[in-house]
Amino acid sequence: MTYNRTALLEIAQSAATTDHGQLINNLHAMETTGTKVRTWGYHARKLRVWLQDGAKDTTPFTVIADGNSKLGTLPCFSTLPAVTCPGAGDCLNWCYSFKAWRAPAAYMRQAQNTILLQSDHGRDKIAAEFCKLPHGSKFRLYVDGDFNSVQTLRFWMDTIKTRPDIVHVGDAAGLVPFGYSKSWLEFLELDAAGYEWPTNYFLNISSGSLHDDDIKTRMLALPIAR
Repeated sequence: MTYNRTALLEIAQSAATTDHGQLINNLHAMETTGTKVRTWGYHARKLRVWLQDGAKDTTPFTVIADGNSKLGTLPCFSTLPAVTCPGAGDCLNWCYSFKAWRAPAAYMRQAQNTILLQSDHGRDKIAAEFCKLPHGSKFRLYVDGDFNSVQTLRFWMDTIKTRPDIVHVGDAAGLVPFGYSKSWLEFLELDAAGYEWPTNYFLNISSGSLHDDDIKTRMLALPIAR
């Protein structure tokens, strides 16, 4: 069985809240379609069991993925798109992240990571996985999804500071950790609080946000933006 974008967005919305009762119900409904290996039901069951058992020291899916068809083997982190993207505008009309939803495991990994960011313990798990990256690794932050809050943004910037060795791919467009973000108000709020940005993080300012040119100009003034 397959699920269209509308159905998966509804499930994603239930994963983006801290009350996971509806998400568990949605996952259970997926299971009733069958749990044959690599199907939606199979991966839904893995996520549901993890949620209900509370085994937060382990995760049913890898936290940091080993790249994808576009990025090659570049380690990357993603969450559910749209529901974690407070600054998204027209970009949702062409967002390639939805294409990843053809793969049940990719969708469930995004859901898992969205959930992990909701708690101190979950964020600790993400930070631990990030710190396991080999020295000098290349890393792409938010292939899918975005900084859903100032708290999440601060968490990631603090975490990146712990690994100053993750710096450079070698070409002008390859500075890492890097990413694309439309969460511009969150960046500006953290900057206004006097936050000291990590020197090894670079943000690409791209089109499609819901914000106006004034906000974009303010973003481009940040030392991490380009």
